[in-house]
Order: sequence, then C-alpha cells, then structure tokens
Amino acid sequence: MRPLLTRVRGFTLLELTFVGLLMMLGAVWLANRTQNELEDDAARATGALFLTVRGAVQAALVRHFDALAGYPSPAVPRAELPVHFQGEPPWDFSAQRLQIADPDGVAATLPAAVQVGSTLAGEVRIRVERIGSCPGEDCQLRAIVYGSEPLRQTGASGHSAVLVGSFMLATQGYGGHAPPGHPERVRGALFDVANPLGAVPGMVAVTADLETTPFHQFVRQGDRREVWLQNALHVEGEIDTATGLSWNTAVVPGDICSSDGRYARTARGTLGVCLTGIWFELDRYVVQGRQGNLADGDPVPQPSCPGGTQAFVEVALQDVDVALRGADIDVRGQVSGSLTGSGSADASGAVTISGSFSGDLASTAASRIDVVQTVALQGGRVRLAGGGPAARAYAVYGCIQGAGG
Repeated sequence: MRPLLTRVRGFTLLELTFVGLLMMLGAVWLANRTQNELEDDAARATGALFLTVRGAVQAALVRHFDALAGYPSPAVPRAELPVHFQGEPPWDFSAQRLQIADPDGVAATLPAAVQVGSTLAGEVRIRVERIGSCPGEDCQLRAIVYGSEPLRQTGASGHSAVLVGSFMLATQGYGGHAPPGHPERVRGALFDVANPLGAVPGMVAVTADLETTPFHQFVRQGDRREVWLQNALHVEGEIDTATGLSWNTAVVPGDICSSDGRYARTARGTLGVCLTGIWFELDRYVVQGRQGNLADGDPVPQPSCPGGTQAFVEVALQDVDVALRGADIDVRGQVSGSLTGSGSADASGAVTISGSFSGDLASTAASRIDVVQTVALQGGRVRLAGGGPAARAYAVYGCIQGAGG
C-alpha cells in the first residue's frame, strides 16, 4: 500500500506544477495583450492628436497666407508674423508654437490644453514649405504635422508596423508614414514628401495642406484672385481701391433709372449718376446734392463753388397735381350732336332759337385738352404754376466748370 500512495502523491504534485505553469503563461500572455491594446490605443490617440494640430496649422496658414506665399505688404500694413513664420522657408517648428498668441494679440490657433510635447512618435512638429512659383497662381503652401521620432512600442528600439497601422486608421485618410523600403519619403493617400527626419522608417505624419480643404473654393481675406459674382454685392463699410473703379455700363443721359444715387459709365464714356429716377451725365458738372418733395415756395439750397466754377441749380417736376379750371383749360376739337327746339328768323336773316340742346359730346382724333403746369426757380425758391397743393418738385445743385457753363 505504501508505494501506491507514493505514486499517487507524485502524480498530484506534477499536475499542480503543470497547472501553475499554465496559469503563469496565461498571466504573461494577458499582460502582454493588455500592454499591446494600451499601445494600440495610444497610437490611435496620436493620430487623433495629429488631426487636431492639423486644424490649428490650417487656421494659421489661412490667417497669414499672403505673407507666407511671398506677396508684398499691402498699403495697410498687415499684422506682424509670429516668430515661427519669420525668415525664409521652409519653416520647421514645434506644435507648441501654435499655442502662443500672435504678436497682434489674436488668439492662438491651438489651445494650450492640447498635449503635444510627448507622444509615441516623440514631439509633435510642423513643417511648412512653398511649392510652385510664389507669389503666383500656382503657389501652394505644403504643410505636414509629423513626429520627431519613429512610431515605436514602449522600450523598443525600432518602429512598430502594427502601431503605424493603428495610427493610419485613426487619421481619416490624411495620414502617411515612411515605409521600410523607402524610408526617405513620407507617403500617404494625399501626399508624398521628403522625410524631414531623413531615411528613418516608421516616421508618421498627416498633411495640413490647404489644398485638402475647400480653401480655394471661396473668397477669403486677402484673396489675390480675380473674383466674379453673379449677383449684387452689399458692403456695410467704406470701399477703398488702389486702382480705381470701372463700370461696365453704357447708360444714356435722360433715360429712366431705378436706383437713386447709383453711378455708371455713360455711352460717351463719362460718369453718370441716377437722380430722381433719371440718368444725369457728370461731365462738366459736379453734383453736390439733391433735394426732393419741394412744395411751391420752398427754398432750395445754394451751392458753394470754388474758383473757376460756378453754381447751378436745376429744378423739375416730381409730382403733378392738376386742377382743371378757368384759363388753365384749353379744350379744342369738334362737337357733334343734334339740336331741338323752336325759333324764328327776322328780316335780316338772323336766327333765334329757344329751347335746350340735347345730344352726345364725342371726341375725335383732333380733340385735345392742354393742361399747363410749370416749375421755376425764383429768388432761391421753388415756384409751381398751374398746380394743386399736392404738386411737388425736386432740385439738383452743384458746380459747373467754366464761367460760361
């Protein structure tokens, strides 16, 4: 009995040892799997972080596009460039620079709470360069957000292809990496650029080019392209032009116009203005103002003109109010109808008819009624003749070149 008991006990001990070994291997495997999942999550978080920085880079490029593209300073000086965009391109700097407000006090494009100092790919950096002929229509600003180190697992010396894959999935198509076969290039679905780290495989980046956005589809601040609109443009403030305004019109003075105060080019190439619904030609005339709704006896402003010019005031009817009475009525034409009644003729041939006239009064092509209503300027006041109380006039006044105008 004793040897049998020994064998049973030995078998049980060996079994327990085997189970313990399995449990240890399982724990190691589980710990390794957990570590891999954590680093996978960190790689995806790195991709999301690069996309956040990408948006901040594009905001900075839009804000300073003219200066970065090499255009000369405008007549109104633009704000001073941030230090990371000064000097000659390419510009290469830490993403932490975008967390500093611009010299003109404009807020930073990247919030200070965003942690860009240390990731699985090292420090987050930005590189911006000019592509094409700058300044010019084919000028582009190429920008990438990249890591200062290859994407690697914690404690590893080389890059991790698995983590690079997780990073690429998290960058929504904007990402790229330096493959082992061609580590000198950073390639993605939207870009193919030189590796800023040199021939280092596993380096990851996202493109921040403005060409990957609708940037060029819309009119923007400081836009240098010719803009063509198909409808009205309304501006609240002042319009300032360095080359002058050009009107593609050919209005005829005296024709009806629809918007008072509008200026246009006349058929003769002179300047015209719409006043009281009529096009006026501004050749020798400089209109200082206009005044409407003037009743009979209302004063008209008298312009003050410099030497070599003289004042003019022109008045015209605005609203007609006609009262048909007395000498203001001139009725002419033919009257037709029938006359009934009784009468007699004397020895001289004179005919006397008594009774009443009945019949119809009809107009013919030769019939007309002439109504006279005039407006004039007398002693600096409007005089409306032949009009009722609702008659109104308007006045245009200014200066005319030459004493004999």
